[in-house]
Amino acid sequence: MKPRSGYVEGLIEVVGHADRAVPLRDYCVGLLMPLERKSVEPMAAVTEPGRVAAKH
Repeated sequence: MKPRSGYVEGLIEVVGHADRAVPLRDYCVGLLMPLERKSVEPMAAVTEPGRVAAKH
């Protein structure tokens, strides 16, 4: 599932930090996934399974 890129890009623009773009995009994707828990670790396991520890 991919969030509407225009909406997410607008959020990234408001945040204003290029280094926060990927984490924000991953967070939005995680929120939209059908996960039971919406905490950082389960979302990281979905958005980048090989780097769960590094992502949260």
